[in-house]
Amino acid sequence: MIGGFHLSGGSGNTEDSETIDKISQYLMRTKAQFYTCHCTGIEPYKRLEANMGNRIDYLSTGSEILI
Repeated sequence: MIGGFHLSGGSGNTEDSETIDKISQYLMRTKAQFYTCHCTGIEPYKRLEANMGNRIDYLSTGSEILI
């Protein structure tokens, strides 16, 4: 799955850790690989990555995914 999770607002606010943990638990129950980008926010991404390990990766300009 490729897409932003929109876990941070324009004013620097982010979803709370408990919500991010619940999201990562839900995502881990799937068999999908996740790629997210700037819409997720750096701090929320770090929390997701801590919970999900290599099942999530961050895409930025110039990133490539080989299928």
